[in-house]
Amino acid sequence: MAISLQEQITPTFDSESLVKRLREDKETISKQVHEFGFNCGVKSVSVLSYQELHRIKNLSVAGIELDTEAFIYMWDFLDNHHYQNECRLDAGELSYLLPDDDQNKLTFVKSWMEGVLSVWNQIKSEVDQEDGE
Repeated sequence: MAISLQEQITPTFDSESLVKRLREDKETISKQVHEFGFNCGVKSVSVLSYQELHRIKNLSVAGIELDTEAFIYMWDFLDNHHYQNECRLDAGELSYLLPDDDQNKLTFVKSWMEGVLSVWNQIKSEVDQEDGE
């Protein structure tokens, strides 16, 4: 009677590699959300009013963080107003990431504001200039 010994193989778990890969995935998603928000902001500026632009500028200067009235205001504003169809939060390129992740929502709001303000800062002096000057 022959006895065979088999090496028992214990699966190894490389948590360090997994953590590294997931962090890279998270960073990639954050960059995509930022780019998406910024581009939507650039597109949205064409339909914003002068008053809305000033409000966005003031909120940007004050700073927006999660769980603040300013964030809630901007999220509601973006979810219900003034931006192109491809930037709709419920139908956009990265829309599947936004409702479930507060950090992505914050990144989107801030980058949307950056996009709006990048255009506004370029044209503000012309808008504020009196006719004929």
